Amino acid sequence: MPFNSENQPANRKPRGKGKKTLFDESLERKGYTKADVHSICFDVILEQAKEGDKQAAVTLINMLDKPTKLSFGTYEFELDECATPIEQARSIVRAAANGETPPDVAIQYMDMVKKGMEILELSELAADVELIKESLRDINKGVQ
Repeated sequence: MPFNSENQPANRKPRGKGKKTLFDESLERKGYTKADVHSICFDVILEQAKEGDKQAAVTLINMLDKPTKLSFGTYEFELDECATPIEQARSIVRAAANGETPPDVAIQYMDMVKKGMEILELSELAADVELIKESLRDINKGVQ
């Protein structure tokens, strides 16, 4: 039986409110805004940092200057865009083995090659499905 609006569990319990909604409602009941809470927390953490709390100091620094996301640099090695995925993978492994790129970056490159293969596979499957649909339409025309 398909799962649809008529085919639902008999004793379905209603979903409760999410934590964010509950938090926001609590703030509202007490007359605070998120900006108020942020300001209060900042003041408390600042005082703790002034008193020598190193964790508070680190938290304060992170609040003021969020750490940037790491991104890998530029690495140059031979990678033929027209090569087969296996040949590309070999080039990536060779680059990692020769020290031209770090192993963790090589893994990211391999993932990109893999994603490219998945996209190609899906494209080919879609084309095959279209051919099958066309063939079925032609067969149905002949039957009528």
